[in-house]
Amino acid sequence: MLGLRTTAPADTVPALGTATSRDAEAAHCGQYACDMARVLLVTDASWVRNQTMAALGGPDNEIIEVADPRAALDHADDSDPGIAIVDLQVGSMGGMAVTRSLKDGAMAGDIGTIPILLLLDRSADSFLAKRAGADAWLIKPFAAQDLRAAVDSLLVVSQS
Repeated sequence: MLGLRTTAPADTVPALGTATSRDAEAAHCGQYACDMARVLLVTDASWVRNQTMAALGGPDNEIIEVADPRAALDHADDSDPGIAIVDLQVGSMGGMAVTRSLKDGAMAGDIGTIPILLLLDRSADSFLAKRAGADAWLIKPFAAQDLRAAVDSLLVVSQS
């Protein structure tokens, strides 16, 4: 099952707070990223925000939405996100510049290392994602399960 935090069907979940539920969660988390994820979403497109909230929103994740690319850099420093999802076509600065700035800030020690998922308009833009330093990318429009899988993958790699 894909997702930032997967759960068993309701009829198989032990009562919260019991030793059995903690044991089940600990065993489960060995394969998936189970900690609450703080996601920095940098986009000014409402459909991207809506699709991301539908795919990743919920009590297990905190999504910090930022439409201004320059403000995204401040939020990355202040909120310590576990992952950044950056739209290539965001604002005047653009997603490539945001991605490069986040990577440069991490290399300079100004901010922590943040895995970056870049949202592209077409597959031909993948070379731009590589040059900017993105850890992964998706082509828009994207399916919710593809977004969850990409985020899961980046979180698992960054936590190992």
